[in-house]
Amino acid sequence: MSQFVRYLAVFGGSMVFLLLVAVGLAFLRPDMFSVPASSLPPPAATLTPSTAADSAAVPADTPAKSAVTTVADTTPGRVSLPGPAAGPDSISRLLRELQNSRAELLQITAQLEAERRQTDSLRTMRTAAAKLLNAMNAEDAARILGNVTDEEARDILMLISTRHAGKILSALDPGRAATILR
Repeated sequence: MSQFVRYLAVFGGSMVFLLLVAVGLAFLRPDMFSVPASSLPPPAATLTPSTAADSAAVPADTPAKSAVTTVADTTPGRVSLPGPAAGPDSISRLLRELQNSRAELLQITAQLEAERRQTDSLRTMRTAAAKLLNAMNAEDAARILGNVTDEEARDILMLISTRHAGKILSALDPGRAATILR
């Protein structure tokens, strides 16, 4: 599960990076994202009674409103989408945001790696304890499990053979055994 979270964090950081690169490219080269005017559908001037018939909420004499406002590019035959003017301040702000996002991603990745190492270490210790308890008789193992938390006891018992775990649980106090099984 922790490896999945790690990959998810790396994927999310990568997506943020790609988004910021695309935004930066849009500011640096606005013509890169422009659409040729010949590929756009012709604008609808007004609604006709036949097109307004399917919608009771739109009167027949209402002029059509464009959902996207476009601004003509200086290049003949091309239309570009409107956007804020690109300038040194906006580019430097985007670069700072990108650096901050990258630093945050590296910090989260380091934290996830540290948690993974800690989890692996804990899993190794519990596996070793389970092997030792599996080799003991049930009464001695029950006395030892009486001194650990319910969660630790549950985790260790899951690593022991089912038959031996049952014997250990039967040697425990019935109230404690019920608490461990919850």
